[in-house]
Amino acid sequence: MRVASCWAPSEVKSRRQALTRRLQQKLHRIGQVAFAWVDPHVALTSAALLGPDDVAVGISHSGVTQDTVDPLAQAQANGVTTIAITNFPRSALASIAHHVLTTAARETTFRSGATASRLAQLTVVDCIFGGSRSAPTRSPSTPSRSRTTR
Repeated sequence: MRVASCWAPSEVKSRRQALTRRLQQKLHRIGQVAFAWVDPHVALTSAALLGPDDVAVGISHSGVTQDTVDPLAQAQANGVTTIAITNFPRSALASIAHHVLTTAARETTFRSGATASRLAQLTVVDCIFGGSRSAPTRSPSTPSRSRTTR
């Protein structure tokens, strides 16, 4: 993976932005170049610039948020590996993604602010991070950087 581009532009704006930025930060922690885009126009521009060696991640609980679906569709048209994080595996977002990570969150009227969906998506992000940490991030010919402790 050369670049990961992540977006969740408009659906419950501040919460999705925090989630997108959390994924970006976690990918950076393991040495992956990642960008978090929350503006739909910038997300589309980013998607148009990605290539076959890149990965694009779209996050939408409903899977129908157009500001998330459009950039993922553009990325897929460019040959980018696409990942959708959504609660609805038959949604528009899921239908255009190569890989779909589904959550199982049901929002109720008693919980405001999409708490259940946000926690479910945070869990998926943490699982991506945990799985990525165990995967090798450099080729065998690249020397490792070891730390010396005294």
